Amino acid sequence: MKYLLYLLFFISMFSFAESKHCISFEKNFSDYKNSNMYDLDMYISNCQGERKKVDTFGYFGDTPKINFYFFEKINSINRLFVSTYVYTNIYEENPKYIYQNGKYNFIYAYDCKELNCSENKNISNFFGNGANLVDVKNYKVVSKYPYDSMVKLKEEVNSDLFKKWLSSQLKIGRILKKTNIYQENGINSKKIGYLIHDDEFFIKDISSRWIHIIYQRKNGKKIEGWIDCQDTNLCL
Repeated sequence: MKYLLYLLFFISMFSFAESKHCISFEKNFSDYKNSNMYDLDMYISNCQGERKKVDTFGYFGDTPKINFYFFEKINSINRLFVSTYVYTNIYEENPKYIYQNGKYNFIYAYDCKELNCSENKNISNFFGNGANLVDVKNYKVVSKYPYDSMVKLKEEVNSDLFKKWLSSQLKIGRILKKTNIYQENGINSKKIGYLIHDDEFFIKDISSRWIHIIYQRKNGKKIEGWIDCQDTNLCL
């Protein structure tokens, strides 16, 4: 019953107001024959009746749910951040880990001008998708998703890491301690190498506090992959 009340609250027509703009969500059953399944349509309005559709959230296998959402003015642009999640038993390639309680999170960022909002895919990708990973043998959390609360996401929006990335100032980083290089951004991916203290790398991208790097070995050969930001000088 408690879960149902929370869900009804998030689906309510009037769910968030920021100055003169409101965000609302509505169930969309159009793509499903099963009446228990639906997508979520998101609308922005002037809180007085006029509104415009922003996006539709959907996921095969489960109905999308809302973690939180908020507006933040960045570089004079009003940006809307939305965190959604689903419950899923579809896991990544490494069978050693599963998502804690089956919960998987998504972050979306939109640039808004009045009632016109469009997704900023670069910012969405910076925050990325993910979940807390647990070891299947002892169910111990081995990796945490960094943006599982509005407080944490707002902290990142105002962090030096995000500001420098947004202004294209992040070019080179340095390793603080031995760290593994993975094929994808997560420990549930394949290990393809490692770096040690004081190794320098070129930054290609960032997602969910994982850094897509290019490292040039002394023999001239390059290795490309993902490393955990907490093992570098960028996430102190």
